[in-house]
Amino acid sequence: MTRIYENRGFFLRQNGSIVVLVLVVVYGVFELWRAFTSAGDTTGALFGVLFVGGGVWGFYTLWTDGRDVIGALDADFASRQAVFTLWGPFTQKPLAESLDGIIEWRLWVKPGTRGQRSYFLQAVTRSSPRPLQIELKRGQPIPEGLRRIAPAAIEEFETTTK
Repeated sequence: MTRIYENRGFFLRQNGSIVVLVLVVVYGVFELWRAFTSAGDTTGALFGVLFVGGGVWGFYTLWTDGRDVIGALDADFASRQAVFTLWGPFTQKPLAESLDGIIEWRLWVKPGTRGQRSYFLQAVTRSSPRPLQIELKRGQPIPEGLRRIAPAAIEEFETTTK
């Protein structure tokens, strides 16, 4: 197997975000506990609710946006096999798939705030219920292995980002 794509630092960023969110929720629980167990100012309850709610929302957002993003892709073109490495909280989930089992490669543009866009290659496979995503960054070279696997989607990315 040859590594044809790697999103450097992706697993570290995602897991670091989980740690921060856990700390936010713990602080929110502490604020709630302090507001309801001591006599006096209960405005801490508002902060507690905001911190716990924000932490839960943050985890939900992190999970839904990051669970199908490929952190690494290894492929063997001779045997037509690939291993996608997906993120999970403090885990890396390998998903083995035949290159012929990838039904479709396409470019997906995710709109962001203030006109920013993120570019992803999406791979629809038989073994995953949702499309897998490879993040493409403008101005960075495209690995030759991705060009071999998804030439039409890479060409569309290069045309779109000119």
